[in-house]
Amino acid sequence: MNIIPFRPAHAIELEHGPLKIETERPAQDLTQHYQLAADNGLSFSAIVNGWVIASAGLMPLWPGVAEAWLLASNRIDQHAVAIGRAVRLRFKDMIEAEQLHRVQAAIRSDTPSLVRLPQWLGMKHEGHMLAYDQFGADYERYALTKKDNA
Repeated sequence: MNIIPFRPAHAIELEHGPLKIETERPAQDLTQHYQLAADNGLSFSAIVNGWVIASAGLMPLWPGVAEAWLLASNRIDQHAVAIGRAVRLRFKDMIEAEQLHRVQAAIRSDTPSLVRLPQWLGMKHEGHMLAYDQFGADYERYALTKKDNA
């Protein structure tokens, strides 16, 4: 598995193929978002045998705070441990380098298996968000803060 800097083409490849969780398929054109993720240098992709398995990263919201994101193909299960370790290591390095005091993530409530990664990363459940996305789906808020690591 190779971990390389994220490029918008990686997310577009993932969007047009089978995703791990089909409800995570973007309902709108996120090309500008993908370009921001590539430009900020805080995103990466996992490549195996030429296939983009997953892309992940941090999107700064304001100084000290970022939103974590991940888009994964249906091939991720074959590489879940290696990708999980890569995400944990890269996020740790980025949090330190960017001097972040909070990293948060929104996880769909109707897919409980998705909470394993934020929990494994040390994120704490902060609450239930009603009608959070464009379809009105509920989400769970997870966050990792400096206070959690004090």
